[in-house]
Amino acid sequence: MNMLTKTAFNRGMSTFVFVFYRQVVASVFLTPLAIIFTRFPINMNLQSVVINYTSATVASAALNLMPVFTFLLSVLLR
Repeated sequence: MNMLTKTAFNRGMSTFVFVFYRQVVASVFLTPLAIIFTRFPINMNLQSVVINYTSATVASAALNLMPVFTFLLSVLLR
């Protein structure tokens, strides 16, 4: 992918156009897979249930802890 990107940029392609084409190609290939393999929107249902049963204090604390969990996962999975 890096060689293709470098070749396209050397031949005069705009970076914005290249990113647009890359996003379009990814969407065309990944959308059918997402439709086939996604059976239930579990994430949206779970989020609605959690919002219903929690308070604003817990939601604020969880939001503030998200960067900590991201850092710990990045350290563990590197």
